[in-house]
Amino acid sequence: METLQFYDEAYEVCLNSERIALLPKEYALLRFLFTRRNQVFRRSDLLDLVWGQDEMPTDRTVDDHVYRLRKKLHGWRHLLTIETVRGMGYRLTWKEPKGQNLLENNPEFAGHVRHMLEMYHGLGMGAAMQTLSANKDVLGFELDPFYAVYLRFVSGDFRWFLTTSDLPFNEKLFYLAHLYFIAEEDSAKVLDLYKRIVDGKQQLPGLWEEELQINMISLLVEAKQWQQAADQIQKVEKIVARIQSPSYTLTFLFQHICYLLDRQDVAGAEEAFTQANALLAAKPMQREQGMLVILEGMWQYLQGLPEQGRLSLDKGIEILQRTRFIPHYLFAVRKIDRFFQAFPVDSVWQQKYKKEWARVCEEYQFPLLRRQLVDVFARHL
Repeated sequence: METLQFYDEAYEVCLNSERIALLPKEYALLRFLFTRRNQVFRRSDLLDLVWGQDEMPTDRTVDDHVYRLRKKLHGWRHLLTIETVRGMGYRLTWKEPKGQNLLENNPEFAGHVRHMLEMYHGLGMGAAMQTLSANKDVLGFELDPFYAVYLRFVSGDFRWFLTTSDLPFNEKLFYLAHLYFIAEEDSAKVLDLYKRIVDGKQQLPGLWEEELQINMISLLVEAKQWQQAADQIQKVEKIVARIQSPSYTLTFLFQHICYLLDRQDVAGAEEAFTQANALLAAKPMQREQGMLVILEGMWQYLQGLPEQGRLSLDKGIEILQRTRFIPHYLFAVRKIDRFFQAFPVDSVWQQKYKKEWARVCEEYQFPLLRRQLVDVFARHL
């Protein structure tokens, strides 16, 4: 499959055997747009993310660089174009070359692919899901609509949800709300958003509303609204009993454990950990296993076992990294950072995860993401 290769030291880009030399900022701009292809970026975003704070560029700087890139890449226009999106900014469009798909009209094969994705999803194996998706053209299948969207979220393609017009707002609202949960530092603001969504009857697809109800437990705990958190736990316990899903039951148990840890309820926490471990023994789920190990690490810290706590936090994070469920990894790092803020029991590991949280905030541009999310919610809710 044709793709671009980038050579950082020479500021060159290669397609097949043809190389094109670029100026440093042309190269940086092209690489940025290509790694986020088919997404729209405003000029101001490109100035912040490509040029940074150390230079004094203007909107005209972006326009000039785009103009020069278009000229230099003209011979590759059958595969890529840098388009002007009126009133928005620029988008690099990559046109995947496609040959004949002999399995295109084979419903039995499509069913097998869907079954594999559902199996990997249920087992929390995000890396396997993404590997299957990345090779869909070679394997001869198209992702069904749910997984085409879901895998963008899992792989960390967050900006797509802010810029796409292909998905109705109510179908991407859960994803946007979850992003806001991760990126927003003020839990009270996230809690207010969740309440507006649930009370506003947004008609979210599937079980998204139920998942928001589960996640509200953590937000109430972070806001120190203990009675409301206890009431929410009782409410969600009934919801989870109705759904009868091991994954949702574990998610609820994790939220409940967070409440019990903050309340330092020894007996309650031990019972919840026992239930969670029994569920995972009956139905292994890699993603959930990583989160449970992290929570056990927090519990070990509160039991005065810092060495075991360190090992468990690092082991849980390593498991989540292997799953390549990016939102879950980000949520876990956020959770560890918040834990050490509430319980400063290990200054070395606190600093370690504070640095990791700062790193992912920068990598995924959380300050910019927060502003864009607030703007979207203001327009639609």
